[in-house]
Amino acid sequence: MGAELWDYFRELLAIVQGVLQLNPEVFIRAFSYPGAMPELTLAVVFIAGLSVMLGQCVVLIANRVSRTRFWASILLGVIRYVLDVLIMSTLFWLIANLISRQHFLFLQTVRVICLAYAPYWLGFLVLMPYLGLLVDRLLKLYFFLTLLVAAQAILQVGFWSGVLISSSAFGVLALVDLLVGHPLTHLVDHAVFRVSGAHDQRSAQEIYAEFASQITEP
Repeated sequence: MGAELWDYFRELLAIVQGVLQLNPEVFIRAFSYPGAMPELTLAVVFIAGLSVMLGQCVVLIANRVSRTRFWASILLGVIRYVLDVLIMSTLFWLIANLISRQHFLFLQTVRVICLAYAPYWLGFLVLMPYLGLLVDRLLKLYFFLTLLVAAQAILQVGFWSGVLISSSAFGVLALVDLLVGHPLTHLVDHAVFRVSGAHDQRSAQEIYAEFASQITEP
């Protein structure tokens, strides 16, 4: 059992290393073979989510938010994270079937997008004093690059076509966040206020912005 677990983590780390090195073969393997590494791809996105949630937890604790606000903010973060993965997977699945003569299964695309989230294993680094905002932007850029490599690998397109596809995906996510994410945030904040009676009506984004300004002060 111990040897099997060690082999599992070794293969998981090898996959993440391949993604971080922008190796297209990792994405091709996950996309082309239906039975290939399904548990490993899910582990990649799960650990990435944990790292991102860790950053949110520390920010919320540092701001001494109420217990109700803490769990509501974490729940909202989980919902948004899952929604991001599903939207990105759906978009790539639609593109794959539109520009290719093959019919790709949805789960194939989900596995590829899960791998693309590997840079967010470093999501906890946004808590670095003075560098948190820079790290956050670099991680988003890194994620864009993994999406670009994934698009080129599984859709067999050129560089600029891959840039267009990846940019479109980011644009759709931004639109969904505008239409769904912000109203959802206000709904959660309102529910927290009704439950806890707290007068602090700062949104989660405002709390994170305040934390960032505090740690960047000289």
